[in-house]
Amino acid sequence: MAGIVPVILFLASIFLLLRWLSSKPDKFPPGPPRWPIVGNLLEVMRGAKGGVIHELFAGLSNKYGPVMGMYMGAQPTIIISDYKAIRSIGMREDLCGRTVNKIGQIMQKGRKYGLIFNHGEEWKEQRRFTLRHLKDLGFGKKSMECIIHEEAECLVTEVAKKAGSNFSQPVELYNILGTASINVLWYITAGQRYAHDDIRLQQLISIVKDISSQFNAAGGLAVCFPIVIDVAPWLTELEKFKDVRQRVRDFIMDDANKHKESLDPDNPRDFLDMYLIEIEKNKANKDTSFHEEQLVFVMGDLFLAGVDTTFNAMAFILVYMVCNPEVQRRVQEEIDAVVGSDRLPSLNDRPKYKN
Repeated sequence: MAGIVPVILFLASIFLLLRWLSSKPDKFPPGPPRWPIVGNLLEVMRGAKGGVIHELFAGLSNKYGPVMGMYMGAQPTIIISDYKAIRSIGMREDLCGRTVNKIGQIMQKGRKYGLIFNHGEEWKEQRRFTLRHLKDLGFGKKSMECIIHEEAECLVTEVAKKAGSNFSQPVELYNILGTASINVLWYITAGQRYAHDDIRLQQLISIVKDISSQFNAAGGLAVCFPIVIDVAPWLTELEKFKDVRQRVRDFIMDDANKHKESLDPDNPRDFLDMYLIEIEKNKANKDTSFHEEQLVFVMGDLFLAGVDTTFNAMAFILVYMVCNPEVQRRVQEEIDAVVGSDRLPSLNDRPKYKN
């Protein structure tokens, strides 16, 4: 009998541990049962492997509701599948923050920098400053058209060149679209435009691509299972993350240092000048959020969001057009009717389109 007691205690301990590992917080949104350790990761991975992850979430939301709670490994995750709920939640300021995972903490040296992985008053201050000065420089306005037109023409030329004389060669679009996006942003932020074959520009695109691919691959493991960083950091390619961080910093600070040499506080040329002037203004304030490390992350976030997001949006549009030639034909007909063939599209054309 005495020998059974330890066995019972052991089994009870295992039961309680598994129960704790599969428990959810109070008021957590309804969702599928959480499995110990892996959470709901296996069923999500099965959906992703079949290319139907959106159908998986749609089916689960029909069962559990438009706001659904799941666990990606150890990471609690909220899935929203209703347009009205998305709009309602998106407008709430208390839900505007973004969780910084362990990889992000390492990348930011334990602080909260930049525009993407930041929140609170510091984020508001940086966001206000960035939006105000980018708008002053013409971002999103008609004055940007000449830059966009120039890049659009270069884009078409580059695609035609790589496709060959009879347009029979496949074209890798990431670098081409990335170059065009970076040139528009870089012209406003740093007052400079690069040729499509410029080595320095291609290095920056490589950095952006590395950040995106590593966060999507090894970074996902670190998000779902943060303990892996401590017990098996090689699985998360932590050193590559650190290398990317340093390359981004070196690239941005190289231009920042060049700007410092010819900086005129009364005549800022671009966003980089404006930020350097703001750093100088706040030099005596030890609590300021304006400093060189912040500058690196703000500039880095602008490029990561602008280049990678722009590429993904453009790539989706192109694939959709290829898969749906009838849609492609209708779009072309509408552009021809509004713009014609003797000029480039303009922001003034937008009200003339049907949709």
